[in-house]
Amino acid sequence: MAPLLSAVVVAAGRSERFLRELGELPGASTSSSKLLIAWEGKALIRHTVEKLFSLPLQQMVIVGRQEDFSDFEDSLIGLPERSRIKFALGGNRRQDSVRNGLAALDSADMVLVHDGARPFVSADFLKSLLDRSQNAEALIPAVPVYETLKEIDEDGFVVRTVNRNAFVRVQTPQFFRFDLLRAAHQKMAESDQEFTDDAALMEACGYRVRVVPGHPENIKVTLPEDLKFKGIHV
Repeated sequence: MAPLLSAVVVAAGRSERFLRELGELPGASTSSSKLLIAWEGKALIRHTVEKLFSLPLQQMVIVGRQEDFSDFEDSLIGLPERSRIKFALGGNRRQDSVRNGLAALDSADMVLVHDGARPFVSADFLKSLLDRSQNAEALIPAVPVYETLKEIDEDGFVVRTVNRNAFVRVQTPQFFRFDLLRAAHQKMAESDQEFTDDAALMEACGYRVRVVPGHPENIKVTLPEDLKFKGIHV
């Protein structure tokens, strides 16, 4: 019997840098969230959700801001899987948002956590990640670093050049055993440490995280220029 799989989609960011740079462009979109920008007739958040439902998800929680929920719901009208989607409020930090999303899910065997701002992830890539995650406590996709990496000090001077082969750039979705991730979030709920992804939180709790190859087109939309390779004009 296949393990029960659910998903948490993190969509609670304010997109401040994106919207600030977008506002400086002539004729730019006036969307309140970058996830509502349209591509091929659909909001980016809908593309993200549709791609994730290429997997056998029993449930999905989208974690977002209260002021975005109505627009997100409108963007999902007509989606066959709409009844399996719930919304949860985001928190002050990413880990708080994910913890809220996990709390809104029913029990599952596995859970994936994905950035709402990664709408270009492919169904084939998702299925390959699911297959590889079956025997892992935690599994994350990552891509190589090709640029030279330097450590700098607070004054902007180089401290040292580091070996780029020892580093990778991490993507989502990240797959976890549901019970372990939920327990890790509960354990670290009062921690002052800020975790930029769920793998870092699992690492802090002593779990081993398996790394597998990511996909170059699975980018996170952070700046307006990130949309250009898909021909999206904002």
